[in-house]
Amino acid sequence: MGARAVATRTPATPSWATGQSVVYLVQAAAFCLLAGSWWAISDTGTLERQVNLLLPAVAALCVCLTACLGWVFVGRRRIALRRAQLGVQVAARFPGPSTASDGARRAVLVAADSMTRYHRPGCQLVRGKDVRPDTRPAHEQAARRACGVCRP
Repeated sequence: MGARAVATRTPATPSWATGQSVVYLVQAAAFCLLAGSWWAISDTGTLERQVNLLLPAVAALCVCLTACLGWVFVGRRRIALRRAQLGVQVAARFPGPSTASDGARRAVLVAADSMTRYHRPGCQLVRGKDVRPDTRPAHEQAARRACGVCRP
């Protein structure tokens, strides 16, 4: 009998974590309070009554905005973590050139006498300019810094 591969399942992660469901409920309640305040204010003709109804509406708006900003910050953090994980996975799957060839490739950097930064030969900022090749230590001795675009 042939061996049959058995698929293993990882436990499913809940789509809504407890913290997220609390934020959903708080934000929904704030939206309801905001809508109710707006409806009550629109039905009132006196300024004093409108101001009294405006305070809960402003509080609800602050809660909604705070929850939305929290979502943005959490989303940005998750994206940054995922990018870091993907970077590790890509580096593991597609190894770069060896350090010897990498060192040889980086040894040739270009700059002109009037430039304050040194670049890789293919950098967009040196295309069509009269530049000369040199090594990194020579550029650094001439008080040049690395280009922020090509990042040599």
